[in-house]
Amino acid sequence: MQPLTIKAAARRLLVPAYFCLLALIVFATQFAGTGFDVSNPHYGWVSSHALAIVSRATAENGFVGHTHNILDSDGAPDYNYLDRYPVFFSALLGALTGLTEDLATKVWIARQVMHIIFILTMLFAWLLLRRLGLGRRLALAGVTLAFSGHWLMYYRELIHYDQPALAGMMLLLYVIARAKLDRGERRGRLTLATLLAVSLGRGILSLGVLGLWAAIEAAGLLWQRERPLAQRLQASARHDATRALLLAVVWVTLMLGYNVAHEMARRQVSLNEADIVVSMARRLVRDDFSAGYSRDFDAFATMMERRLLQWYLPLDYRSGQVIHQWALLPALLVILRHLERQGAKRRIVLSLTAFSGIAWLFVMINLAWHHDYTTMHALGFALAFWLALLVRVRQRRLVNALLLLSLALFLRAALEVEASYSASHARAAAQTDDYDRILQRIGRRGNVIFSDPTFQNRLLSRATVALGFYLGDNVLATRLDDADYMVAGQRYLALPCVAGRDELCLFHTQTPEHRDGFLFDLRGEAARAPADMVPRHNFGDALALGRWKLPDSVQVRPCQRVRVESWWQAPAPPPANYRLQLSLTDEGGGFLASADSAPLSGDTQDWTPGNWYPDGRVLQVPCDAAAGAWSLILSVYDPASNEASDKLALVNADGSEGDTWLYLTTLFVN
Repeated sequence: MQPLTIKAAARRLLVPAYFCLLALIVFATQFAGTGFDVSNPHYGWVSSHALAIVSRATAENGFVGHTHNILDSDGAPDYNYLDRYPVFFSALLGALTGLTEDLATKVWIARQVMHIIFILTMLFAWLLLRRLGLGRRLALAGVTLAFSGHWLMYYRELIHYDQPALAGMMLLLYVIARAKLDRGERRGRLTLATLLAVSLGRGILSLGVLGLWAAIEAAGLLWQRERPLAQRLQASARHDATRALLLAVVWVTLMLGYNVAHEMARRQVSLNEADIVVSMARRLVRDDFSAGYSRDFDAFATMMERRLLQWYLPLDYRSGQVIHQWALLPALLVILRHLERQGAKRRIVLSLTAFSGIAWLFVMINLAWHHDYTTMHALGFALAFWLALLVRVRQRRLVNALLLLSLALFLRAALEVEASYSASHARAAAQTDDYDRILQRIGRRGNVIFSDPTFQNRLLSRATVALGFYLGDNVLATRLDDADYMVAGQRYLALPCVAGRDELCLFHTQTPEHRDGFLFDLRGEAARAPADMVPRHNFGDALALGRWKLPDSVQVRPCQRVRVESWWQAPAPPPANYRLQLSLTDEGGGFLASADSAPLSGDTQDWTPGNWYPDGRVLQVPCDAAAGAWSLILSVYDPASNEASDKLALVNADGSEGDTWLYLTTLFVN
């Protein structure tokens, strides 16, 4: 008896143990760092976009979050991109990330939530496959294979609204399967599952399931010509599918109506001007709102063929890139052949599983066309495919072998994704850390901040929504003149001392220790050109140096950043756009480090002769620099010159040409 007891216990523990192992793989192979990857056009801005919304989905805001507060071109306050979805997911995730004020910890918490949702989606998919006829182990193998595609694994921790909607869709399909295939199944479970599914994230995805189900059931009832038409219509109207669809539509309308009403009241706009309404209209109706969108269904179908193969075949990234589109046809034939062999009730559930997500993608073509992560909506197609392939496997050894193979493929996909993208995520984490220190310095609300567009574009695609998360509840200015602070990608700024005047001041960052984003206090003191300044060093007849300053000590350490501030003048219109080169050299002229770029004040050909223009640049002493004395020199050159060493010569007192560099001082590396 004892061996049987152990064997029975092992059977009971198989599924929990297996899902624990899947969870271990998912959590152990998550991306390093807490930044927003810029290697994928969607990953970074979608995640930061969602975090910006959830961070404001508070009771104070009626749990309807928005991406950022903004001052428009007229200096009037506004709120951009309010939550388009039921408030529940935003409010829950906002409450969890609100447990800390540290930005990196917020990102980490949100990613763990997405991992949990990913595992729950796998669990609901397993329950669905079990209800559709697969044994426990084969169902585990089928689910694992369906989730082992490169892109589904990659997007598992994207912080967004589609993954919770997908989990709700899998749960709804499972409950529908029980309602159709089990006798005595209670209607209350279907009602609860319907309300829950359409309430999670982009829960309108489940309307595709309910709409297709209601259409299939109505078609079947209306086809019964032996019954009077009135009875057929009445039966169709009273069917669980119709009831569930109507309930979902009413519930979704009420939830989105609440969001729209909240936006109208907060922004003081009409119904037609509400962002939520405009967004829904262009996603569902309009096809001309942007030249980048299209309703070419043939082209979209071709693209979806490629996406489905890359998402749901357990191949590595390179193999998935070269899969031929015609390979999808055999998968479709396998599913259709399996459908033919099923009874009417099971055929309906299988059809919903396989095709409702794909049908929804075509309905939402304006969204799905340019948002590849929406391919996850078609997960049911992959589940139906693996179900049709595995259902005939009977030998226990083969079942166990398939289970181990699927687990190995899942692990490989997780490791491949982690290895491919962790480095870029880790690099991006520096931005999160920089902005966290910015918030610690200026506070999380009450300030008006301008972000340098050049830096924004380098930071992230659609960086404005990223700043909605990174800058807390502070206000983003569209004009520099309205701002209290500025964030840029350099440690010095040359800005007008007074709005509307040509004179430029030199601003130094308030956060010199940062790596990417630097804070400038526009209300604080800035360096102005001294009134008595005259040209002291002439570089040819093009540029003249008035003064320079080394704010730091000449005693430096390896890795230290050295700052040099200087003021320049053009005696006459410069013939070229010159660059300045600050260098650290040894006695033989060998370079230890260099800071080479255009002057901070912009292109020299745009300078007004006689005006003084500031420059500030930072040179970093190499971390492996040997101890000793090094010369700090400055030179000017034309980057368009054919000669790499063609630098402007200094003009001596007698008018002759001197060296092509100006010695500033000696730095001592200790």
